[in-house]
Amino acid sequence: MQNNIFFFFFHTKIQNDISSAAQVISNQITKLNKLSKKFDMMDTHFRKQIVQNIKVGNNIRAKALASE
Repeated sequence: MQNNIFFFFFHTKIQNDISSAAQVISNQITKLNKLSKKFDMMDTHFRKQIVQNIKVGNNIRAKALASE
């Protein structure tokens, strides 16, 4: 009987630990997705600026942006 009680509490603790770990991972994935979107927007913005600078003949500025 005592072994069953120990097993129950041990099993419950493991379930809680796994649930907590899954929540942490989910939160980290959410943060990474937000950062990924932010960097994608920045990359798109830089690409547009580079193209605009090339179109107007400002190759020095385009090269500077491309190297950032």
